[in-house]
Amino acid sequence: MINIFEVNETNQMVEKENFDVRTITIGISLMDCIDSDLDRLNEKIYNKITTVAKDLVKVGKEIERDYLIPIVNKRISVTPIALIGGAACKTPEDFATIAKTLDDAAKAVGVNFIGGYSALVSKGMTHADELLIRSIPQALASTDFVCSSINVGSTKTGINMDAVRLMGQIVKETAEATKEKDSLGCAKLVVFCNAPDDNPFMAGAFHGVTEADAIIDFSTASAVDSLLDFALEHHVPLVLCTTGLSEEQLTRVDEVSKSVPVLRSANMSLGINTMMDLLKKATRVFGDAGFDVEIVEAHHNRKLDAPSGTALALADSLNEALDNQYHYVFDRSQRREKRDEKEIGISAVRGGTIVGEHEVIFAGTDEVIELKHTAFSRAIFGKGALEAAKFLAGKPAGRYDMSDVIEG
Repeated sequence: MINIFEVNETNQMVEKENFDVRTITIGISLMDCIDSDLDRLNEKIYNKITTVAKDLVKVGKEIERDYLIPIVNKRISVTPIALIGGAACKTPEDFATIAKTLDDAAKAVGVNFIGGYSALVSKGMTHADELLIRSIPQALASTDFVCSSINVGSTKTGINMDAVRLMGQIVKETAEATKEKDSLGCAKLVVFCNAPDDNPFMAGAFHGVTEADAIIDFSTASAVDSLLDFALEHHVPLVLCTTGLSEEQLTRVDEVSKSVPVLRSANMSLGINTMMDLLKKATRVFGDAGFDVEIVEAHHNRKLDAPSGTALALADSLNEALDNQYHYVFDRSQRREKRDEKEIGISAVRGGTIVGEHEVIFAGTDEVIELKHTAFSRAIFGKGALEAAKFLAGKPAGRYDMSDVIEG
């Protein structure tokens, strides 16, 4: 509980030592404002900021009143505008209109500064990045509260020297463009490395766009090619969970894994992957004893591939334990012959909202052993994928699978 001594001590700090709260900053994501039409984009940005931040100044004053501590600045940071304007802006002048919109929004809600007229170019400049950078002199000369920042490097990626060269030119142009205001534009422009995410401090403030620690993919086979390209270009570890990949795509996965760590698994469940390990041990016993092996899998009626990637992975795990002497049979409707002792039968069921069931049957003479895994929620796959992403942190380039995660 606050006592009178603490109250007096705080009053002394405020009155004699200029104690204050330097700023309160609200971060606003503009990702949902992206539009290919520049007018609509500016309208969305203005509406988003004036809606989300409409009470910022009022709340700041209430805090000052309640705690008797002055708050010097009320500020806004937004998603780096190079990302938001890329689809609509074709010229530096187009980007400058967004700076004007940011300034208008800042004035409407009464804040002191708005940051995020920014580009993150440590890994290279996109065309949109370069257009925004070239617009900075005009943007800062035509606005009052907009602050701009460019991150040109990081410890991880190095320094983009092309961006450094360009920013040297831009700083001089900004000084010239704002010379009637004592070149104030340069005071609202920051060029730095290792920009902290969600940086609240002007002029370098922007709403965070975290550099990815890993990519987790649960999409479709058609999306995997571009995803592999992205992971390779940006050196981001990849957890690849999509099934139904072609032989060409699997070859591409191997190629990419020579440069970045890639963990691929047909099933991210820790239970399924532990089951695979158990199956290898069981197969060595039952295979030698002449047991027949069947796999039955069941999934929801919207699953595209059959059999499932997990069923095939289970079959591969079994076959590996049997020195790859077995072959797979997926359809017996056209066969009129007895079962081959060296086959693994794989059957698929599709219906309803079944999340995933996989059953391995070892059928011998007068006895049957069944190992079954049932997924009641897709959350188990997400949990396993997160464990896989944490496992990849700091790992060298190469191919990994869930057995590596389980073994630690």
